[in-house]
Amino acid sequence: MKSLLIVLLTICVISCSTDSTSNDRQRISDEQLVSLLVDLHLADAARGSNELADVVTSGVVGSDYDAVLLKHNISAADFKETMGYFAAHPEELTNLYDGVIEKLTALQGKSVQ
Repeated sequence: MKSLLIVLLTICVISCSTDSTSNDRQRISDEQLVSLLVDLHLADAARGSNELADVVTSGVVGSDYDAVLLKHNISAADFKETMGYFAAHPEELTNLYDGVIEKLTALQGKSVQ
């Protein structure tokens, strides 16, 4: 949850400086992005880090994230462009993260059983 807040705050900061005209549409579908973000958060958790916030800010994707992007057949450029779109539309990202949290909660419930 802490990483979720950091990501959301980072995107809010980016939204203040992002030119929304260059990000008039997202490149990755909501369904794909929810699945991708779930896997990126799981990669963060597995490493015990919170690099996802840095990735969103800088657009630089590390090797762990490269593997996740490859799994989802999404380029780093498309991910960066999509996150730029959401930086200009943070309310949509908040709605999208409802799905991310739902999936992570379901996975957590399965791991406890």
